[in-house]
Amino acid sequence: MNTDFMLPFAFQEQKKLVNYMHPVLLLGSCFSDEIAQKFAYSGFHVDSNPMGTLFHPLPIARFLDFCCTNNSFPQGHLIERNSRFSSWEASTSVNFHSSNELLDYIEQVKSIWNDRLKNASHLFLTFGSAWGYEREGYGIVANCHKFPSTNFVKKLLQAEEIITVFDALLKKINTQFPQLTVVFTVSPVRHVRDGLIENNRSKAELIKAVHELVQKNECASYFPSYEFIIDVLRDYRFFKRDRVHPSDEAVDCIWNELLNAFATEEMRELTEKVNRFRKMEQHRPLSTDEKAINLWKNKLEEEKKRLLTAIPNLNLS
Repeated sequence: MNTDFMLPFAFQEQKKLVNYMHPVLLLGSCFSDEIAQKFAYSGFHVDSNPMGTLFHPLPIARFLDFCCTNNSFPQGHLIERNSRFSSWEASTSVNFHSSNELLDYIEQVKSIWNDRLKNASHLFLTFGSAWGYEREGYGIVANCHKFPSTNFVKKLLQAEEIITVFDALLKKINTQFPQLTVVFTVSPVRHVRDGLIENNRSKAELIKAVHELVQKNECASYFPSYEFIIDVLRDYRFFKRDRVHPSDEAVDCIWNELLNAFATEEMRELTEKVNRFRKMEQHRPLSTDEKAINLWKNKLEEEKKRLLTAIPNLNLS
């Protein structure tokens, strides 16, 4: 990419780096799902948003506390709409035919994530918006599930509230999972439905909160995805047609910078080898000759075996 018309931006190299031996976990806005796909494509063991996309800090905090402790979700979190059961703690993508199916899924998620938190090297938390929707008697919900807006009160969470909740949570995480680095990032996705002025107010609260949390907690660090998109790329060419979500090219840029910050040169070379193999997997021989097709399949299988032998714990599923 031609950088002649861009401000220089130095990403701080991280103290603790990613590797193939330990899982990487991601929670938060849809931007975290984009980065999770990059990790998975590059052969990492990764898990992202088992409760669906979470934009607001408080549902993210409640989910992590739920996984770390014997605590349950708040009473009354189950909801039924159009004969499907979901939760105020989940997005619309998490829904089942019965409440028992949903509860079984949530308990399964809790068990899996508690185990993965014990083994993961990094947990990336992406905050999307400080604007939340508060349901009387419940609190800020993860998703309104298309219930009427009259059921909620829109509220801007202040940085101090985020700091209080996550400072206590980080101390708990550091005690239980001392090997885990928590990486905060703020989503560059604009929440235009709130309004551009309101979106900037929201991002300001999030940025203030995460920086103070990183200063107060040695187990935490910050990755400036928001600043890179807004202040370095800063061009609508790097957004999708909705002018809200970063384009594929922008996500690629962020991914490359993330690897530069969180991976050694040797690790980056290994991910390049994995990416070349992924492209081989996607290739389809032009020939319809069965012999040629089988030769290509054998070549692909041999290359896969070489990678799995050279890179322990590589995930090519």
